[in-house]
Amino acid sequence: MSTLLIPAFAIAVAGLAALRWNTAKQVPHQVGRRPNGALRLPLGETNNGEANDRSGSPVLSRQDALQQARAEASAYAAQEPVQAFARKVRSLRPEDLLDRFGPSASLHFGTAGLREPMGPGYNLLNTVVVVRATRAVLGHLADTLGWEALRTRGILIGYDARQHSETFAQAAAVVCASHQVAFALLDRVVPTPLVAFGVVQQQRCAGIMITASHNPKEYNGYKLYMENGLQISAAVAKQIEARMRSEASSPRERQAELLFATKELASLPRQSVETLWQAYEQRIRHELYAPMRFDSARLQIVHTALHGVADDYLRRLFAAFALPTYTPTAAQQSPDGDFPTVPVPNPEEGAAVLRLAMQTAEQLLRSNKTNAVVVLANDPDADRLAVAELAPQTNPRWHIFHGDEVGILFAWWMLQQVEKLGKQRASTEMVFINSVVSSQMLGALAEHQHKLRCRWIQHYPGFKWLMEVAVAQTRPQQQVLLVYEEALGYALGGLRSGTLPVNDKDGIAAAIVAAQLAYFCHQNRTYGSLQGLLESLYRQYGLYLQHSGYLRCRDFRTLTPLFERIRQRLASGELVLFTADDGCGGGKPLPPRRYQIQSVYDWTRGYYCAYGCEPVPLSLPPQPKTHFMTFCIRESDEHRLSLQRQRRQQPRQTPSGDRSRTPSSPSTPMKPASPSLPADADLRITLRNSGTERKLKFYSELHVTRYSRLEDRDELRKALDRAVRAFIEAFLQPGLHGLEYGTDR
Repeated sequence: MSTLLIPAFAIAVAGLAALRWNTAKQVPHQVGRRPNGALRLPLGETNNGEANDRSGSPVLSRQDALQQARAEASAYAAQEPVQAFARKVRSLRPEDLLDRFGPSASLHFGTAGLREPMGPGYNLLNTVVVVRATRAVLGHLADTLGWEALRTRGILIGYDARQHSETFAQAAAVVCASHQVAFALLDRVVPTPLVAFGVVQQQRCAGIMITASHNPKEYNGYKLYMENGLQISAAVAKQIEARMRSEASSPRERQAELLFATKELASLPRQSVETLWQAYEQRIRHELYAPMRFDSARLQIVHTALHGVADDYLRRLFAAFALPTYTPTAAQQSPDGDFPTVPVPNPEEGAAVLRLAMQTAEQLLRSNKTNAVVVLANDPDADRLAVAELAPQTNPRWHIFHGDEVGILFAWWMLQQVEKLGKQRASTEMVFINSVVSSQMLGALAEHQHKLRCRWIQHYPGFKWLMEVAVAQTRPQQQVLLVYEEALGYALGGLRSGTLPVNDKDGIAAAIVAAQLAYFCHQNRTYGSLQGLLESLYRQYGLYLQHSGYLRCRDFRTLTPLFERIRQRLASGELVLFTADDGCGGGKPLPPRRYQIQSVYDWTRGYYCAYGCEPVPLSLPPQPKTHFMTFCIRESDEHRLSLQRQRRQQPRQTPSGDRSRTPSSPSTPMKPASPSLPADADLRITLRNSGTERKLKFYSELHVTRYSRLEDRDELRKALDRAVRAFIEAFLQPGLHGLEYGTDR
């Protein structure tokens, strides 16, 4: 087993051995200095993608800027075919006009393209912005591939069921037509993975997908795939963004925008989705089909499309795999861009979003039609998958699987299928890839395989980065089986061809594999359920518990000084310990729980550092435009030893007068001792800002080597949750920096 990360364990161990821990009493969330325990992280100014105006352009007075913004708004309203947007221009206040149509009003074109709220303005998503983006994309493709190739091979254009998605897709097609570029505008809503697949299958120069994935209903987006089916690189995104800004002021291009409003969008030629779908279905079945018999009495599957596009396509794929028909969540299966039954159409939000699907599943159980149910949930553009299970015979409670848990189950399943095929040569290396914020358990699974040679690779979050690594690993002696990230994105490798069917995350293919795996587990006496298989893997490789969530950030500009203060305090020897007060346990006061930060991965700067050691460069390139750090933590021994002493001192005799009672009986309640992290537990906490939303995300994983009982997991999860909350309060101080807690997972 190998990995792309080189954390220099020898140096880390030497640094930890040099630590001299001070056992003096600490005030919660305050720490003392550690002269020999400072983290010597590189300090200095970091540009985290915040705007700096260095163009040297003249600064307009407010009056001149407002006059220019009014002229821009008037021109925009004349060009915009979405009348709801055009009408809103008249009601904009002066400050809104400056914000949306002023000199600095523009959108950032990232590696995922554009994703913003819809509305009038050059910093929101609308038809005019889509026109400008498409012109810039065509200009870049012409420079790199040539106009002849571009006009011959053309562009594939798809769209989801969000409000105005079809209009935006038509606008992109109109721009292609005006440049004599061939285009294939699909004739109905499609999943995003189908466009990524179609670009390669049809040998297109690029693919455009109009979608905002799992964002709120007010959003839409413009996603771009290159000819290899991958999302664009950061360098390409920067070039396209520069073109958008330069061409926006061109008189010739402005005239083209004015002419656009007169186009008959409905008369554009369309390409049938059917041919593309049949090619996709055939490829997925060839690569991922596992023949077996299915017993609906043991298990039934419930699916929710969350008002997206998945249902029509997944139902057909179930039939192609000879799987029993799933039960739909009736209120959520039809495409509806208003998403009326969910606050946000994001399956990562857990029970709040899966509520109707879980209720549908519970009705099946009450009707005695099955012994257990599994819920599969796709997001609106069907590139993500969430899984939940209710198996009353083994666990009376719902279990909503974390993205890492699903990833580990997929990895195990893919290895089983490779072994069954029996055609792999001993020299072939099976490759697993996940992100640095995803579970370390994937590495343990890969390392302990004896029948197959396996390699584990980690890279930065974001499926674009992971897929670039995956494509680079596609060689005759290597076979990529799985690429995943904890945010419910999965790409499953071809079991027979050794190549990935889709070079992006694919919630449709993931759902079909999850269904096969679920039926296998529920028909297998050894496992009995998906949870049973997961417990078996925990006993074999150790327990890995995840706890993730996010903090809403009002102003991203506050994050740069916040992260810099963290580095400075660590470098000066502060915040070596942070504490959380548990109050009382077992009827007696307990000392505050202490957590020791042993080392830090500073992904922003590109260094790994342990106490008392010089920083060691990481093999992955720095991420200077992202706030991104990982902290490796262990709980202090002091609290654990005190808790053990207290338990030994608890009286064992029963109360006088009633020898039949025990201390744990209801009539003699005793407050349980606070759960404690085991001595061998390792905790990793990562902070990273989102690239598409105003969120500071946190990811954590607790690894316990020895694990045998399901009952232990709840206690350990409480300890994990407490450690994460204490860490956030000590390091980030949300109340002082305008951060608000969002959903935890």
